[in-house]
Amino acid sequence: MDVPLGLDLKAERMLFVGRVADERSLSPARIEFSEEDVAGCLELPRRCISPGEDFEFNLRLDRVEKVRSVRLELWSYEVARARTLLGDVRDRSRTFQASWLLLKAHQVGQGIRTFRVSVPRRVPLSYSGAWSSLTHELKLVFDKPLSFDYVIRVPVEVAFVPRKRRAMARSAEEKWKAMEKEILVKKYIELILSDGKPRDVVDITLELQMRYDLREEPSRVREICEELVERGTLEKVEEGVLLAKYRIAKKA
Repeated sequence: MDVPLGLDLKAERMLFVGRVADERSLSPARIEFSEEDVAGCLELPRRCISPGEDFEFNLRLDRVEKVRSVRLELWSYEVARARTLLGDVRDRSRTFQASWLLLKAHQVGQGIRTFRVSVPRRVPLSYSGAWSSLTHELKLVFDKPLSFDYVIRVPVEVAFVPRKRRAMARSAEEKWKAMEKEILVKKYIELILSDGKPRDVVDITLELQMRYDLREEPSRVREICEELVERGTLEKVEEGVLLAKYRIAKKA
């Protein structure tokens, strides 16, 4: 049956009013990226967002130069098809849905940060039908003056997440974030001590905050340093609690 393009599209949208997230889109996602001036990782709790929710994610920047600002954008892409006497006709369109400024010029720098953005309530749900489809994409945009912007594209699904699955995903996300943060703290402690000079726990804690925007309790920093000593990565040069000093272990 030949159905006019507009009516066909409306009919299929009605079938997906209560769309529930696909199981595959509920898993956490890590998107590593690297180019000449920018390197890091975008960490999403899932590849699915819901209209009206507060969506939380992490952004780790290991290298960032010549960048004026960082923003996140949400786009939708619509494809509609119709059959005519002359053959199949396809229409494509894209719609800008939302934009969030994550980092201004004075905030751009290395470190790991957690962001929370409010998804507009009127964002249409994703769907795929016989004659039309609607997909979505998150764009992480690094604004580079006098040059082309660096853009990371992440396909996402817009759908409703069941409360039970949302709670499970939140619990798994918290454990994942804690593990990721500990790995980063160890890496940055090694970078701080890479000049070979001994530093005490208080000094290391301040450097973590100033250089990488990582806020850790001094007691936890000391525990991590002790773990690195056991591994042979660091060596302790002075005893103490907060004034204990560490440096990179000398290779035999």
